[in-house]
Amino acid sequence: MKEIHQFSAGFNPGDAISNQMLEIRNHLKNFEYKGDIFSENIGASKLTFVKKYKTYNKSSKDILFYHHSIHSNVLDFLRSFRSPRVLIYHNVTPHHFFESYDLKMSYLLKKGREELKKMNEKFDFVFAVSKFNQMELEELGFQNVEILPITYQLSERFPKIEKSKSKIKKLFL
Repeated sequence: MKEIHQFSAGFNPGDAISNQMLEIRNHLKNFEYKGDIFSENIGASKLTFVKKYKTYNKSSKDILFYHHSIHSNVLDFLRSFRSPRVLIYHNVTPHHFFESYDLKMSYLLKKGREELKKMNEKFDFVFAVSKFNQMELEELGFQNVEILPITYQLSERFPKIEKSKSKIKKLFL
């Protein structure tokens, strides 16, 4: 049976990309697909369900999802496989926002944007998490970009929120 594995530059519980990876994994499990999450950097050391990307044992039957938002060695690692590849583009923050504060982050973002321009024909399927990101990819020459919005299960995060009995009469912003 085919397995569907996901890869990213980093995994940290609570961030949008990590949450999206968990949601995708859960949906795939509902359809009885097996698959693991692999990352270059793992934020919480006690996460046993996230594996270092270099531990992936390749199989030509696997489908590989790559979540792109910043430069990562994972991208070069995935290029060596002939398995079907799926890009999920989460946006790359413009590097100049970090130039005065964090040169390493600025470099990783700049390189991530440069890599994005070269990914056009490296993936079999391409998704963007928003219309804005879809338009960005299309401007770079990507074709057939579909939108796969970020999902978030509030009920799992805040299961005991009760509706207020009082009604809001005015809202000031």
